[in-house]
Amino acid sequence: MFQLTTSAVKIEQYSGAKINYSHNFINGCLHLKPHSILFDETIEYYSVSAKHDNYWDTLIWEQNGDVPFELFAASFFLLSRYEEYLPHKVDEHGRFDAEQSLAMQYGFIETPLVDKWAYKLKEILERQFGKITANAPSYRFISTFDIDTAYLYKGLENYRQLRKTIKSATLLRFHKLAEQVKVLHQNQPDPYDTYEYIAAIAKGKQVKYFALCGGNTEYDEGIPLEKAEMQQLLKLLSTQYDIGLHPSYDAFNAIEMLKEEKDKLEQIIGKKVITNRQHFLRFKLPNSMNNLIQLGFTEDYSMGYGSTAGFRASTCHPFYFFDLELNKITPLLLYSVCVMDVTLKMNMNLTVQAAIQKIEQLIQEVKQVNGTLVSIWHNSNLSHTDDWYAWREVFEKLHKLA
Repeated sequence: MFQLTTSAVKIEQYSGAKINYSHNFINGCLHLKPHSILFDETIEYYSVSAKHDNYWDTLIWEQNGDVPFELFAASFFLLSRYEEYLPHKVDEHGRFDAEQSLAMQYGFIETPLVDKWAYKLKEILERQFGKITANAPSYRFISTFDIDTAYLYKGLENYRQLRKTIKSATLLRFHKLAEQVKVLHQNQPDPYDTYEYIAAIAKGKQVKYFALCGGNTEYDEGIPLEKAEMQQLLKLLSTQYDIGLHPSYDAFNAIEMLKEEKDKLEQIIGKKVITNRQHFLRFKLPNSMNNLIQLGFTEDYSMGYGSTAGFRASTCHPFYFFDLELNKITPLLLYSVCVMDVTLKMNMNLTVQAAIQKIEQLIQEVKQVNGTLVSIWHNSNLSHTDDWYAWREVFEKLHKLA
């Protein structure tokens, strides 16, 4: 519990731990000089740089005082994703390019920096004022799965089945042709039907699924919701796990499309859908988040980069989205994504062993600050197909360590 006051007399008389957040000196307080960013009513451009520090890890907006940088303004800058509102380059999917982020440029992308700062601030306050009672959060692990393609063969439209047949025949992949026939005749499980395996490995863990429910681009390869196979799967999973929406590729910025897909999913599972993760982690601030809020979503699990592991908002704790354009906090709770299968293998080009080492490192970072570790995996990447099978070792090690 804390109190805010603008009275210098009141803060001088207070006997407990106290922070003077002003340009004026007040005796007996921890002094931080405020940066103007926290008092702005509009989005302004600020020159931002960072510097390594042995105690604080990284300093942003250095200053003289009991704390050598403007901790509150720096935390706000990172958590609000201020840099994503400013002019910036986008990648091939129209996303904020991770390489432009302050965290990537100054090497703290794999550090929950804001969380570390909070613990360091507590240390300094206790050093000056004695023990502080604080309700620290507990470490959590949430194992999440994107169902981009529920099945490799089951439930596909006829033209997609034919396309797979022609491709296998053209490339002389007769084992694939045989596999397709066996699955369609129910003589063999579909390769992407890894849900029982997931349940066994993630037993006792908090699990969430996000289902792709529409779209007509090359990136939307889901099984149509009209198909009985897809409806049966979603109904079954919804009896055991939370089911969230995985909007189609173009729905990140189209509220009508988003609503249609949400309505369809709710109709199938017979429950309200309040959680979301954008397909390809594709979102634009603040539009995408405000669309979610308008449609009744209360949680989003998109705050991460597809190109690299780590902490996009420099935290591993859930936090409420702050709309910089409206200058207000919102009811949408954002969960930071720390690690994703495709990121490790395809974008960071890690081997199985290197991926496990990276995961170990990130888990320790999260545990040190009692954060929430959120991983993303895809059911299709836990199959025996292509060159993903060896990555079951990474998946199993992740769940054992986390």
